[in-house]
Amino acid sequence: MSAFVTILIVAKALNFLQIFIIPTSGNEPTLNAGTICIGTNLIKPKKFDFVIYTQENSKFEKGFYCQRLVAIENDVVLIKNGDLYINDKFVDNQFMLNHAYIIERDYYNWLVTNKKKDVNSIFEVEENKYLAQLNKNDFNEAFKRERYIDNEEDTAISKTFHKPWNADNFGPIKVPKGKMFLLGDNRNASLDSRYIGFVDVGNLHGKLIFPIR
Repeated sequence: MSAFVTILIVAKALNFLQIFIIPTSGNEPTLNAGTICIGTNLIKPKKFDFVIYTQENSKFEKGFYCQRLVAIENDVVLIKNGDLYINDKFVDNQFMLNHAYIIERDYYNWLVTNKKKDVNSIFEVEENKYLAQLNKNDFNEAFKRERYIDNEEDTAISKTFHKPWNADNFGPIKVPKGKMFLLGDNRNASLDSRYIGFVDVGNLHGKLIFPIR
């Protein structure tokens, strides 16, 4: 057994490290489903780091979650037409994010063939119209695309925050003392603080250190 593996085993046994596999597509394109990750509680996370925390909202699956820490206590969170603002400052330009787009069949075929997009992640919404989660690396100016913005109330969100909000139009809301607000990078396909609510700082287990993001 190598010294590195021994160090990993000891650190995990002492709860200094968390080793886990990303189970869903909620953080794509930054962290793909199936990615092996390592987190540590020896390094204090900063805003916009990926962190590991315990999800305890009984309305959703409990367990360890890994998402981007976008706001801490006293920050004001606003999502307007799918764009994130923290304390009135647009912040999404710092990240590579997936957003929902309406595309046509020719673009669908190109994505599946050239970008190896999973056909199960693209949904037909009407004849020759598809809903796909795309980032800048998926764009091809030879094909039409239209950003999809949801304007209907999301009942799962409104049950948590008691406001007629949805994933694309949310807030403004101030993060309470001792709480955090987290989002997945796959903005229209992530179970995060928009649904589960604010997360207690005491449920934070550490910062993601591998893969480096």
